[in-house]
Amino acid sequence: MTKQDLKPRETSTVTCIAHSGLRKDIIQWLERRNIDPFYIEIGKNARQLIRPRPFGLPGTTQRLHESPVELFRFNVAPEQTRTLMSSLLQSTGLEFHGRGILIAQEGTLYSGEELAQPADPPTPHPSSSLLSDLTVITCILSTEGSAEKLSRIALELGTCVPVVTNGRGTGMRDYLGLLRITIPPEKEVVHLVVPEHDADSIIKLLIEEAKLNLPGRGFLYRSPVSFGLVDTILRIGHQSYAASIEQIISAIDELKAGTHWRKRFTGLDRRPSSSSPILFHDYQEIVFTCREGQSDALVKEAIQAGASGATVSRVTKKGSPGKKSDTAARERGIICVPRRGAAAITDALLNVEEELLRKLDQILIHDAPTVYTHTK
Repeated sequence: MTKQDLKPRETSTVTCIAHSGLRKDIIQWLERRNIDPFYIEIGKNARQLIRPRPFGLPGTTQRLHESPVELFRFNVAPEQTRTLMSSLLQSTGLEFHGRGILIAQEGTLYSGEELAQPADPPTPHPSSSLLSDLTVITCILSTEGSAEKLSRIALELGTCVPVVTNGRGTGMRDYLGLLRITIPPEKEVVHLVVPEHDADSIIKLLIEEAKLNLPGRGFLYRSPVSFGLVDTILRIGHQSYAASIEQIISAIDELKAGTHWRKRFTGLDRRPSSSSPILFHDYQEIVFTCREGQSDALVKEAIQAGASGATVSRVTKKGSPGKKSDTAARERGIICVPRRGAAAITDALLNVEEELLRKLDQILIHDAPTVYTHTK
């Protein structure tokens, strides 16, 4: 593969987050539609488990309940996205709330492989479950147990079902010498899909409650979602009524064709305070996927071009059985930088030595309108 093979094109990145029990159905759907390649990452989600108190005592107890999930990612032409997502929802039962999350994000793709050309499915009825005013908040946390705490906060705020994946930090930490022992390489990544109009207010609350304004705790950013389905079943277990409040909210979302009706943090956006966290704007998220073991070399090139580091996670590449596809372990790296520096870092990744370039699957660039990281 050469630099000329990694040509840029507009794409829509579809992310499907579903319980591990749906893995077989989703893979079969991807294979029937000739989606090639697609990537799978392992994670978990969290909900509040409500139970009656023992021995007949009045009231209920609640605790955090975690379930295994898998994240499926693939790229398609933007004009095909809504039809494919509706087909996926109806074929796998994801349209029933509580079974998963499905989002699409528009961006720029550099890849030597052509965009997936899905087999024409029967034209499904457009799904009313797909909402358009959403954004995804990505929280990259450095301290052990932070993901559980942040998940509890997100559930208490009633935002969405948090999804947690694992990764490792690489980059500037490697240049700190003995000081590196104070910063663990392991990272916990929390993904939250929330209404766009409340996103910055939710970010400020998460920063305050999870103490992300302290050094070494991590950082977060948000990126826009074209449209998607949110998992709103925040609580499971004991239920006193015929429908939960989450089911009622989901029904109103569909009737209103969006989440704008439930904006809750109007005052928080405008409240000036010297202690309020300072949010940075106009960033971009650069995501690269490469063969396992090659991410460190790519991150080194990115740092020399101005990046501060990257968070790397393990994923698996799969393809359609009808095609000769390289199915193997992969690494997925996330770099978040100001827009003005994104082009230089992308060029640095595209201009690596030919041997390393052959092991680079793709580079994806998404907008990141809001970023928070601790500053002195």
